[in-house]
Amino acid sequence: MFCKECGAEIPEGAKHCQECGAKVTAPVIQSQTVVEEESFFKKNKKVLIGCCVGLFVIFLLVAIFSSSGDVSTHKEDNNLSESDFKAQCQDLDFNTVNKNADKYKGEKYKASGKIIQIIEDNNGGKMRLALDGSYSDIVYVAYEGTNDFVEDDYVTVYGYCDGSYSYTSTIGASITLPKIDAKYIETA
Repeated sequence: MFCKECGAEIPEGAKHCQECGAKVTAPVIQSQTVVEEESFFKKNKKVLIGCCVGLFVIFLLVAIFSSSGDVSTHKEDNNLSESDFKAQCQDLDFNTVNKNADKYKGEKYKASGKIIQIIEDNNGGKMRLALDGSYSDIVYVAYEGTNDFVEDDYVTVYGYCDGSYSYTSTIGASITLPKIDAKYIETA
């Protein structure tokens, strides 16, 4: 217990403070509670940090494994001929897919439009495709390998919806588009 006047420690059972002589009133429990709370967090600091790290690892694993659910669908389609695969692709309804592209992840789509940007490297390429030439309905297309298409060509893309793709434009704007992983690309 501590003196209310000078803050000196007072021994149990004392009637007056030995430092300033002030009369001792009811014991101050609040200071004891604060000390107990502080010591609880100090004693359990490692446990609390461990729990936070554990939760982070669990969330990370869930995110990794939940995104790998479409792989079996793609493997099953490897046995399809090109014409069978193309026949199974549905026409892309931009407004529906753009609203929630992640909902359609793994589904087969066909999209036709004008290439407004195309970039290739050794690992493959990517293009922005204006559907039916409309610059308001744009999809992001990723593909393996290279091709002979250039900007302003009209193409039809057959592939899988891969959810949304977000990037930052050269002027700093955040842009999110429906993404298609193309399996086949041909002249429209």
